[in-house]
Amino acid sequence: MEDAIRRAIEFQSKKLLKKEERSRFADRKYQRKHKLRTGTPGQTGVYREPRIWGVAPHFDPKYCLAHSKFLARVIWLKIRERAYKPQPAVRYKIAKESGGFREIMVFAIPDAAIANIFYRKLRDKNRNLFSPFSYAYMKERGLFDAVIQLNSYLIGSTKYVIQFDFAKYFDSIDHKYIEHLFNVLNF
Repeated sequence: MEDAIRRAIEFQSKKLLKKEERSRFADRKYQRKHKLRTGTPGQTGVYREPRIWGVAPHFDPKYCLAHSKFLARVIWLKIRERAYKPQPAVRYKIAKESGGFREIMVFAIPDAAIANIFYRKLRDKNRNLFSPFSYAYMKERGLFDAVIQLNSYLIGSTKYVIQFDFAKYFDSIDHKYIEHLFNVLNF
């Protein structure tokens, strides 16, 4: 189990580092395109690591990657002694384009790795208890399968919905278009 924890910590760390590298790549690409179009250098600032990485060492993917073996050993010992307690998550706000803020919770990398391990173990252990239509928890089913299943429900006679609320969920889609789809599909 210690080795599984180490691999999970390394996976989480590499995932965060890759995401940050893609972001830096996009900034460099923007600078090159801007310079080609205008002849002046792009106005992006100096690169800074995400502030969340400086909160504590367990939020820094470079630290966690370098110390994954030690972290895994300590966490596994604490789990076996039933003394493991995750670090408190860090909550911060991001401004929305439409106004207001969205709260984001960030968990320490080792804690996220442990959560993923236990999620997968519990999901696999309880696989036979899931409905065949629970797409969110099935490894072999995804969003596309859910859309196909939903489409099969829409074919045929009139469908009735007792209550629905899509005001915030579909913010980027014109509501008149969605209402039109409901009418066209005889929903």
